[in-house]
Amino acid sequence: MGKGSAANVRIGGNTAISRVHASIAFLGTGFSIEDKASTNGTGINGNALAPGERVKLNDGDRITLGDEDFIVEIK
Repeated sequence: MGKGSAANVRIGGNTAISRVHASIAFLGTGFSIEDKASTNGTGINGNALAPGERVKLNDGDRITLGDEDFIVEIK
């Protein structure tokens, strides 16, 4: 996900989000997010991810991409 045309999920209107900012994948036991060496960083529940770091997502988690927050809903 990101603001560029290479992102499968595009988030426009925010210059703090990189062209390819992060990715979310299902890895057998649940969903996880990975920072793709974004310029302004990715966070989960206030904790910054290192570039390339992958973290499991849980229902209700707060994802921060640059300066924009998103809440995870797993149904």
